[in-house]
Amino acid sequence: MCMNMMMNETLDLNFEYQLLSEMPGRAFEEIVYVPNDGSGMGRDGVMIKFLPESGKRWIGVFAFGDMLPDGECRVYPGPGRSQLTILAKGDAYIVSPDNPASFVCVKSCPVIHAVPVPRQNLMLFHDYTEIVAYSERGLAWETARISWDGIKIDEVSDTKIFGKGWDAPNEKHVEFSVDLANGSHIGGSSPPNYPTS
Repeated sequence: MCMNMMMNETLDLNFEYQLLSEMPGRAFEEIVYVPNDGSGMGRDGVMIKFLPESGKRWIGVFAFGDMLPDGECRVYPGPGRSQLTILAKGDAYIVSPDNPASFVCVKSCPVIHAVPVPRQNLMLFHDYTEIVAYSERGLAWETARISWDGIKIDEVSDTKIFGKGWDAPNEKHVEFSVDLANGSHIGGSSPPNYPTS
């Protein structure tokens, strides 16, 4: 069970959904486990009942991650109007309610935090060292490594992400900026980019 479950409504969706705290006793809807490749089958997770405008209703069980047992459980609309993003204790998924098989497992491990950017139809995710962005069509870009161990996003403008990454050798946070269009960055600190003497 995820005790800190939260919903963020930042985008008008073209479907409805309901968060479930337990599986219905008699579920007449199809139950879809995500991921459904054996690693997610039958696992506990965030449970959501989808009520699409067209198509049949279904219940999704989005498996909790293994690497962040105290991680966030949160639901975000987007990145597009016909998609929902689910954070489940370190794992994250993007799904279209009209097509349960369309789910995407986010390429970030573990997902520490997500930041919706509705004006760009993007969803940002970060782990300890990199940021990835997803659009309606899938993975839009990923940064190179910008931190040794820890990222904090401070602000997202129309064109850039501003934040801080951990510079382990100097034991301090250093600023970075990331271009929202392509994921290129300035600043930050990471082992491959760190000057050696």
